[in-house]
Amino acid sequence: VTSRDTSSNVAFLKSATTTTEGKTAAFKSATIGVGNARLGQTVIALGGKGRTSIADGIVTTIVSQASAGSSATAAIIETNISGDVIMSGSVLLNTDGEVIGMSTITSRNISAGAFISASALIKQSITPKKTDTTSK
Repeated sequence: VTSRDTSSNVAFLKSATTTTEGKTAAFKSATIGVGNARLGQTVIALGGKGRTSIADGIVTTIVSQASAGSSATAAIIETNISGDVIMSGSVLLNTDGEVIGMSTITSRNISAGAFISASALIKQSITPKKTDTTSK
């Protein structure tokens, strides 16, 4: 854990470069979706409570948040995906496989099927407002 944003309850991690056996870790990072979600857009949630699950649905509401000195950007993406299959940390993908959101306690307080948009998460990772840099 490199830092934590207490306002969104997101932890920022640094990936491991080697496995427990000392081998170089090989993985492909996820692609962040460009642009905002659209109403009616087909989306896929990866996550699950107690077991891995994949669920699909559509974007039903976009709650926008104005940024200082710029136009409004989507901050919360609400979907019709059941909250029963989503847990904090679940990612929301578009049909191109790009990450467009992530479920957090903050988003779930709005709706069980809501996600913080990737664009909002990127802004937080660059300039986190409330950060705890302690790690264990």
